[in-house]
Amino acid sequence: MNWLGAMIHVMQRSPESDWDLRSLYNEVPKLRAEPLPDHYDSVIRALLYAHSTDAAAYKPGNPDLFSKGQRRGTWRLRSDWEDRLIERAFVAKNDAYLQDWAFAQCTVEDLHQCLGDVARLPGLLRSKIEAKREELIAKGRLPLGGH
Repeated sequence: MNWLGAMIHVMQRSPESDWDLRSLYNEVPKLRAEPLPDHYDSVIRALLYAHSTDAAAYKPGNPDLFSKGQRRGTWRLRSDWEDRLIERAFVAKNDAYLQDWAFAQCTVEDLHQCLGDVARLPGLLRSKIEAKREELIAKGRLPLGGH
């Protein structure tokens, strides 16, 4: 799971809660299989800021996924983060964002089953992505030929 997907997955556990950076630094690495870089905390912080219009470091074109929490120094997932991520993924044809969303939809049981049989993971992600694409087409938020 990539960094952004791991951040979303962690924050989605308590979507109404504020997350301080220290909690994210503790939880996000648990979902990463690769060895952690020396300054993984700066990777998490940079991605958070790059995907939030509440931060000065927001990168235009990125989906606006995170908002500042109620307490100073805290963050949360935006309530419509899924639609923002999926729409951006289909518009930009960015499969990495689609995978981030699909990973976030997987239950822990899904992931454990797929990790036991890695060949099943792409199929699980594709089925979740296709279902969301059909939902957005039905709502008129994507053209029929979208992605």
